Amino acid sequence: MHEALRIAVEGAARNRRRRLDLEAYGLEACPLEVCALDNLKMLSLVDNDLQALPDELAALQGLRVLDLSQNKFGEVPASVLQLEGLQQLDLEGNELTELPASIGRVRHLTRLALEGNRLRELPTELGELKNLRVLTLGGNPLGSLPPVVLKLRELRTLTLAYTGLKALPPGIGRLSKLRVLALDGNYLRELPAEIGRLVNLKILRLGFVFNEGEIELLPRELGSLVNLERLDLFNNKVTTLPKEMANMARLKSLTLGCNPLGVFPACTCQMPSLIELGVWSCEISVLPSEIGLLRQLREMDASRNRLTGLPQEIGLLANLKKLHLDCNQIETLPVEIGELSGLQELRLSDNHLRDLPSSIGQLSELRELPLDGNKLRDLPSELGDLKNLQVLKLDGNPLRSPLYEVASRGTEAVLAYLRERPKSHK
Repeated sequence: MHEALRIAVEGAARNRRRRLDLEAYGLEACPLEVCALDNLKMLSLVDNDLQALPDELAALQGLRVLDLSQNKFGEVPASVLQLEGLQQLDLEGNELTELPASIGRVRHLTRLALEGNRLRELPTELGELKNLRVLTLGGNPLGSLPPVVLKLRELRTLTLAYTGLKALPPGIGRLSKLRVLALDGNYLRELPAEIGRLVNLKILRLGFVFNEGEIELLPRELGSLVNLERLDLFNNKVTTLPKEMANMARLKSLTLGCNPLGVFPACTCQMPSLIELGVWSCEISVLPSEIGLLRQLREMDASRNRLTGLPQEIGLLANLKKLHLDCNQIETLPVEIGELSGLQELRLSDNHLRDLPSSIGQLSELRELPLDGNKLRDLPSELGDLKNLQVLKLDGNPLRSPLYEVASRGTEAVLAYLRERPKSHK
């Protein structure tokens, strides 16, 4: 036993500690001395090289939390399955190919983390874990949802990201206590109407990072999820949102990026609690005037669309901190842009802007203003009033002299130059 490990184990024994953290100690075997620490409630052996645990570990009947994540276990150690008082068991990032039937003995489990293993099925005995609240299965090649999962009626969190699912069974509606359902990175083409029975759901993830997802249509029953706070549909094939989604009065974050919507979804403007809205790369040509109803909005990403302008009502978004509009076809900004007094990021790179309104000088909190790749020949003198501006990008604009030469010296030089010029008051 090397010195640091010896000190940790002996210190736990001497002080009868309830917690012992042996993360990243390079362990290939668990020291037998650990098995004598009968006062332990929590043991972490994360990020080692363990393939087995000693039988003596079963003596730690007071253990409530055991974290074995990021090791090399090919099977669940038998001694772990004898810890009948265990409440949380983490086995993420191992090499498990099966979960033994004896998992059903550990009946006090409230959390079972199995992400990043090689599981293709689950034993029916898993259904005996009546207290289970959290089950994480992401990154296992399941192919379909094991029927036993639908028996775990106390589940609050169920993660099934990147498990190769092609369909979600109607029985998912039985898990009515779910708060979090992660289905991102699968091959779902549709969602069953029964998903609307998950009325306690707060987070629903259906995005797809590495490839394009398959979801085209969303059921109108999705609008029954009135307690939903976060919905991620990134990178699917959704062309429209059901109008019933307007009932999602508590939704705070909506990610629709990389879907061929074509039109800004009207129901979005009826979500009064929305704080984050992502509609980038959605082939949208117009932002509706109703967007001004989203008074709680703090972040909006509408980059990489086909926008040619902004509605005047954009100025009503008084809580907006970040507005990303890069890679559109915007030609002018409304004067009302200056009413966004709390705005910190305004990204306008690669548009068709020929000038900026002088009201942009009212954005006193602005820190980032990328304007590269536009058609600007000059800048309003009022821009020099932005004392918090740290990033001003002007590359790729046909700037007139002397501004062209000044721009090559950076943001501070440009702001100083503009301060010395008379105000335009346009």
